[in-house]
Amino acid sequence: SGMRILRIITIVLAGLSLVARAGTPQQAAAVRTGYERANEAWQLKLKLAKSDAERQSLMSQSPDRLAVAEKIWSVIKGDLDKEWILDPGAWFLRLAFPLAKIGEDGIPRPMMAEQVEAVRREVGQYHIKSSKLAPMCMALVACGDNQAMNLLRKIEKENPDKTVRGVAALGIAMLDKNLGDDARDRSERLSMLRKAIIDASDGVIDGSSVAKMAEDELYIIMNLSKGRVAPDLIGVDSGGRPMKLSDFSGKVVMLLF
Repeated sequence: SGMRILRIITIVLAGLSLVARAGTPQQAAAVRTGYERANEAWQLKLKLAKSDAERQSLMSQSPDRLAVAEKIWSVIKGDLDKEWILDPGAWFLRLAFPLAKIGEDGIPRPMMAEQVEAVRREVGQYHIKSSKLAPMCMALVACGDNQAMNLLRKIEKENPDKTVRGVAALGIAMLDKNLGDDARDRSERLSMLRKAIIDASDGVIDGSSVAKMAEDELYIIMNLSKGRVAPDLIGVDSGGRPMKLSDFSGKVVMLLF
């Protein structure tokens, strides 16, 4: 009948609309590759700039992080319950979380807070036991807030994959150093780093090995924590003369960055 045909056409059109809105892993990869190539080209121009004026001019030509974050969000937002979004979702968090706009009151406010929260919420709801969560764990470290820590703790406790639990433990240790240097915090950091080394030392995330990242964190605990003797930093002074920190032993030293 005519009504039945009309109903079938409506269903087909609705399906086509859903397909048109859905993103794909290939689209996400293309957005990331395009941004990374543009960023590399921009950094090369900065490196080759022959004057401060030229470098200053190039600074305003950096790739637009907000535009790219919005683009990758448009690709993944319809599939947050699907496992393929974990890798581009992690990259999105790294891009979007730092983006902020200064309000009239001078206070910076996040520009994509709702989207960031949506990714983290869906990870906690649909992907907490996925074996592909390692990049997401490091993206949560980049976020560095309480919600990120809570999600990392949940992954470390509930994920069945040994390597993912190890990477989550590394993330917890990395965020723990923001809490202070008291004995309890240091004890948890060491415990989590031990777990990371045992469970995930062979893992590689964005070109960095879990073992090397854990080693760097151990160096911080042993050498750069409150109460430790500072490493003997070596460099040059404002006149280009060689110097090292031990030259000032027994004196108050202030470092200006």
